[in-house]
Amino acid sequence: MTERRRLPGDRRNSNKRAAATDVPNSSDKGARASNSSDERNAGKRWSARDKRDLADALARGDSVEEAASFLLRSVGEVAGMAAELGLLLDKGKYSIVLFHEGGEDAGIEMELARESRPDIARFLYGLMCAQYPGRLVILCKEAQILQRSDRPDSMPV
Repeated sequence: MTERRRLPGDRRNSNKRAAATDVPNSSDKGARASNSSDERNAGKRWSARDKRDLADALARGDSVEEAASFLLRSVGEVAGMAAELGLLLDKGKYSIVLFHEGGEDAGIEMELARESRPDIARFLYGLMCAQYPGRLVILCKEAQILQRSDRPDSMPV
């Protein structure tokens, strides 16, 4: 069997060496060194694969920050999507609860998130208040109510 000679201008297989090393070429447009604050997918539409990767990362025990780094998105964006997908229901002592329209008397509609870390719980509470304006959202630590969306002067975490 004879080997085909490459002609000048024939670009097939010209990047085998660069692809094998996985080192970005400084002449490539858009190439930049990877770092932990790389958010090149921030603001882009979430694909089904992105959502599946997020679910897998959190199921493995990765933190929201680690998942954000992997998905190249902001921590807030990843936390919001995880909450929207119901992926943040861990065994943490902080919970965020959404009530039916009509407030406390109408009863609880669902638990939106559960978190171990108070800083993430507070962040998620803020996201959920923005997601459900005009609805009662409560941040609790076990059985103690920490913040209520209908009482902005309620005690912070």
